[in-house]
Amino acid sequence: MMLFKDGIPSAHKIRLFLRSIVARWFKLESIYEHFFMDTFDASAVIVDLGAGKGEFASYMAKRYPNAKIVVLEANPFLAEKLTAMFNGNRNVIVTHAAIGGCSVPAATFYLSKDIAYSSLYESLSNIGGVNADGACAVTVNVYSLNDFFALHKIAKVDLLKVDVEGAEFEIFEKFSEHDFKCISQISIEFHDFLDISLRSRMQHCVHRLQTLGYACIHTGIDFMYGSQYFNCLFYDPKRLSSNSLTKYLRIPRWLYR
Repeated sequence: MMLFKDGIPSAHKIRLFLRSIVARWFKLESIYEHFFMDTFDASAVIVDLGAGKGEFASYMAKRYPNAKIVVLEANPFLAEKLTAMFNGNRNVIVTHAAIGGCSVPAATFYLSKDIAYSSLYESLSNIGGVNADGACAVTVNVYSLNDFFALHKIAKVDLLKVDVEGAEFEIFEKFSEHDFKCISQISIEFHDFLDISLRSRMQHCVHRLQTLGYACIHTGIDFMYGSQYFNCLFYDPKRLSSNSLTKYLRIPRWLYR
């Protein structure tokens, strides 16, 4: 394979160049490892499930100051910090809770030494290490996606960002035609790379979302068991852009594999 002077294969450079053209045309961006298309208007609704330290929500709040941003975080320590971070911003709503396939008034949420791995799944939280102070679990409310939307009176979502350490499988296994009509874009991180036994559930969720009508692009990860579907964007082309051509064209998937 021909190389450029910097040692990067020419085919890779060509792909990156094509990606830049496609990204500009479709207004595609990747912020903190989450894809989305910048086609929002002043009344946009952005839902951040699994906000972590709030980097993504904070970026979106600054970029779209008039958008309604609804944030959910199950880790009580992070939820407290998020509440303080967005104090005074009436457009950002923070909820301390977990998300799952169905609503449960009290569920065990396992805390990890590495907060990025805290999860409703104990096996996934253990990957990040056990907390030295012994605080290994807390009790949290769990909302289904529909109940969470009802709680915040959400009728339509321009962007649903999902990073919930394994709970995404329960959410999207129950995803419906009604959900599809409400949500234009879904930016999601699947966690089958942490547990190979979750691979079939990931594949089922991807197939379900595509069957409902979403187009998909995705990039992979090599960490642990690896996965082709680490950073994914599911989108409905017809609901995204004022550019008429993008309503009939889809992003070439091979560019992002």
